[in-house]
Amino acid sequence: FTADYANIADLIVQSDNEYYTVSYDAAPACSFGQRTVTVTYAPKVLDTPQSSSLVIFNGLSATIKVTGATTPLAAPLNLRAGDLKKTVLNLSWNSVEGATGYKLSNITTGQSYITSNTKYDVTSLEPFTDYTFAVAALYNDEVNLQSESITVALQFIASIGDVVYDNLTDAINAYEDGQEVVLWANLPEEDLIISKSITLDGQGKTIKNLIVKSNGDITITGGLSVVNDFVIETMNGVSGQYRELGGQLQITGTASMDKSLDPSGIVSPKKWYAFSVPFPVSLENGIYRKSGDQIIKMVYGDQYYVQEYDGAKRASTGSGWVMTDVKSTLQPGKFYIFASNGYNDVRFVKTEGSPLVSSQTTLSVSEFASAKIKDTGWNGLANTQLFHVDVNSDV
Repeated sequence: FTADYANIADLIVQSDNEYYTVSYDAAPACSFGQRTVTVTYAPKVLDTPQSSSLVIFNGLSATIKVTGATTPLAAPLNLRAGDLKKTVLNLSWNSVEGATGYKLSNITTGQSYITSNTKYDVTSLEPFTDYTFAVAALYNDEVNLQSESITVALQFIASIGDVVYDNLTDAINAYEDGQEVVLWANLPEEDLIISKSITLDGQGKTIKNLIVKSNGDITITGGLSVVNDFVIETMNGVSGQYRELGGQLQITGTASMDKSLDPSGIVSPKKWYAFSVPFPVSLENGIYRKSGDQIIKMVYGDQYYVQEYDGAKRASTGSGWVMTDVKSTLQPGKFYIFASNGYNDVRFVKTEGSPLVSSQTTLSVSEFASAKIKDTGWNGLANTQLFHVDVNSDV
């Protein structure tokens, strides 16, 4: 166009909205005559056609209406899933030229996330759920073509911190002191075998059997349900340990302690073996012998005897051992000696209905030194190789 006025160098040409770019050639100042000014406009890259007005002013004003078809931004390519950190999933994609941002959509939940980057951490996801995602480029607030979607399956069983594991055994093996294993799935057909010291948040999930080996130590910080049996094993004077620290263990089956009386595997019927129990055990109905995979009930007075140590009696009579009655119930925190007709592997089953609570039942070996106790027929403390007391049963 041509303009007929003096100070043409101050001419301004602009669009009345953001949909078009405008440029024009620089015009030097002149005092008279006419000057030709070339104005160039081009539609920006958008998802829908738009129109605009060019406003030309500097003393004089003219409006030119322009309309142009616009082109959408390309769809982002290579949408991909990166690291999974527990319930946080990292997604990333290739950049799109001209984009001012991106809209990531969680198609499964209907949620969307706006970001200026080409990656995003999606949080608060649920294990054992399939999530579908897609992403589109933005120009200002306008959404452009959407990418191809991807589906990510969050399949993990346990976690330690942000690291996830697809089976519980791997999580237990990877555990280090000061950490916590979190169980995310019900495992009604799987045993949880503890042979090291761990802390577990069961989150109320279910397992088949909980077996705490003699070198195992488990602290429950979140609820855990056991479908069948909870077993604490003891061997060579060392007992597996269990604690509740804000969590609770629920047992559908039985709770029991499996004890190997003699490390040699051979029990003499002429020797007594010392022990304590982590929960009440009925002498009449709660003591079994293990034979391979079989658990066979033992008969009191026929296959085994148990004596209880009574300090008051020891002080008054010089002999502190009292033969228990078949109707008696062994109690945690007390000290017993056990004799059988040759059975080494014995199972002590918790009395049904009795509480399973944490309590320290530590017994000191020095309190039962052979110099203080000289009862006939019992040399378990006189010979330390035959002394097998569970000194730290925390149930």
